[in-house]
Amino acid sequence: VLKKHPLHLMGVNADKINQCYEDEKIKKIVNESGIINADGASVVLASKFLGTPVPERVAGIDLMQHLLELSNEKGYSVYFFGAKED
Repeated sequence: VLKKHPLHLMGVNADKINQCYEDEKIKKIVNESGIINADGASVVLASKFLGTPVPERVAGIDLMQHLLELSNEKGYSVYFFGAKED
C-alpha cells in the first residue's frame, strides 16, 4: 500500500478451494493474489491436517471493514471488482 501498488486480496473458504479444483481460471486468480487469507475454520483445520498450518482464520467481512476504515483514515482509494446482486 505504501508503494502505491494495486493489491488483490483473496479470502478463501472451502467453497473457493473446491472451485479451484473445478475451474482453472479461478485457480489462477487465487494463486496470483497478492494476499490470500483463510476465511473459514475448515481451511484452518485442513491446513493443519496437511502439515502447512495457517496462523488463524480471518473473516473476510471483518478484514474488509478494518481495511476500509484504515483506507479512509489514510486517504487511500479502494476499488471493488465483481460480485452478483442476490
